[in-house]
Amino acid sequence: MMRSQNDLWEALGSVGEEEAPHVLTKLFAMYDELIQLDPGNQEALNFFKKLDNALVLTAECNLNRR
Repeated sequence: MMRSQNDLWEALGSVGEEEAPHVLTKLFAMYDELIQLDPGNQEALNFFKKLDNALVLTAECNLNRR
């Protein structure tokens, strides 16, 4: 059974600083595998589009703090 969004949010919040990059890397690898199997996979393409957007927004936010 899949965990709820709230449970996943709580689990994400409890991930340690050293584990966070591993979680992100694993998530990236899972979607990358979907793209390798099917370059037109909409779910994976949406993930990478949203990941790119999150990276851009984070970079902009960091620039605004300086």
